[in-house]
Amino acid sequence: MKKIIYLIVLLLIQTTINNAVMAQEDNPVLVPLPSVDDFTKGEDGWAFGIGVGVEYESAYEGSDEFGFEAQPAGAVQWRSGDNIYYFAGEA
Repeated sequence: MKKIIYLIVLLLIQTTINNAVMAQEDNPVLVPLPSVDDFTKGEDGWAFGIGVGVEYESAYEGSDEFGFEAQPAGAVQWRSGDNIYYFAGEA
């Protein structure tokens, strides 16, 4: 009896996982995404962005000491038609 219950549970788990995989769409993601700033202003070619952010955070996890910290940030983009290839990050 236990083997039958295990097989039924395994079958139910397999069925739910299989349905999740079949529900995925085949359409590619459109770039640029709304969260990516377009430095090229709609023109083909290279574009660069550089900036700095300021963060107010604790010295370490659980600390009562807080302070400001400057964080440099930058991005490189290359646009070709409707596609943008980019690298964006902060140091």
